[in-house]
Amino acid sequence: MSKLVNDGLSRLQNQSRIPASRWRQWCNLLKLDPIDAVDVWEEICHPIMLATREVPEVPYILQMRASRLELDIFYFREEVPKILHLVAFIYSLKDERLTKGKVKSALLKFYRKAALNCPPGMHQSAFVEQFIMDLCSVILVAKVLLAVTISLAVVMKPVIEGRGSLDQILHLGLKSLGDKPYAKIVQECLDERRKYVNRDAESDDGEGDDEEEEEDEYGDDTGAMDAFLIKFKTSLHQIYEIESEVECDLEEDEERIENIEVLLDERLKAITLFKPLQATIPSVEEAQVIARRDEAKRTPVRVHKPIMGGGGGSSLTGADGSAMTVKSGGQSGGKPSSKMGKPEVANKAGSNAGSANHGVDVAPADMVELEEVNLPELCEKAQEISKLLASIEPHEQQVWALVVDPASDISDKRGLSRMLGTEGTGADKATIISSRYPATSR
Repeated sequence: MSKLVNDGLSRLQNQSRIPASRWRQWCNLLKLDPIDAVDVWEEICHPIMLATREVPEVPYILQMRASRLELDIFYFREEVPKILHLVAFIYSLKDERLTKGKVKSALLKFYRKAALNCPPGMHQSAFVEQFIMDLCSVILVAKVLLAVTISLAVVMKPVIEGRGSLDQILHLGLKSLGDKPYAKIVQECLDERRKYVNRDAESDDGEGDDEEEEEDEYGDDTGAMDAFLIKFKTSLHQIYEIESEVECDLEEDEERIENIEVLLDERLKAITLFKPLQATIPSVEEAQVIARRDEAKRTPVRVHKPIMGGGGGSSLTGADGSAMTVKSGGQSGGKPSSKMGKPEVANKAGSNAGSANHGVDVAPADMVELEEVNLPELCEKAQEISKLLASIEPHEQQVWALVVDPASDISDKRGLSRMLGTEGTGADKATIISSRYPATSR
């Protein structure tokens, strides 16, 4: 083994605290060049470790790399976080139907199968988008199939083993929808995936009119992907809400009902935070900044309010370096007078501090006394408003879709109208939340 490889593995051992012999073992099992392993650590694993202060799942990422050796490491660096974000999303839903069995291994095999079937010359970003669409579609099928033994790993198994195509699996899911309340949005979501997959095949016919129609329908790849993700998140949102309502109706224990509602809130929050295309791996410098920022959050700095001097007032320094005197109002005991005290700026030429104040007289009825807000209070209000904004999306995806794209169509206007006026529905909660913004702003 060359000195360069030995030096690289030694560096990996020092940074990851994983023995170099273990790295060699992984490379031998995966038939992976040690130089590729060094690249994976330096470009992907090390920045993640710096940002999170935890060693990522190195074997899992190495297995992904072994499936995509033809891809340049820098393109692979863009692909990995989006796939890992998708895997983490599945576990964040806390749904046994999705996580039962060896789902993590099945997801890796599903990824490997997609890489093997990737058409020659397919752009890396197109591969990632189609893989996300395929896996999200399989998730929906796993949720809508009625059989108790069905899980995500079971749904993926025929595709992984080559005993069935993905289109056949999705067709089976569509047939099982029946007249369920979420049938329409699930079908629209799977139709978006079908249009995206068939787009390239239709454009290969060489007919210019078809290409123009496709551009008019989608605009670009990002628009098609965004449309799919909105429908996917809306579908899951409705599925989990209906599941929760059914479970609550069957339960009589108050504590159990409360646990179901808490789980629903956690799932809706996870759906809101699911944004795979935005997942990235920071550079080493960015990871260090993230780590320092997280450390600062764990040890907040206390802000002390300055103590004003007693008596007639306290002297401060203005932005231009001149002295300012803030008077207490001239009454005994520091009580405010009927007129608002005005700051006086001392004349730089040496005028007396007790000179007359030539301010503009304002009627008491027209005076507005500003409320003093310190830095912690400002930060608290900003965070509160941010949380309120973030909580609109999980309560009702259709309302959030209108915020994102006001020109988008509403599939069921009457249904949404009823939800807005029905107490306890997601749309009603989103309306209540939005009405709280003015109350929290200063």
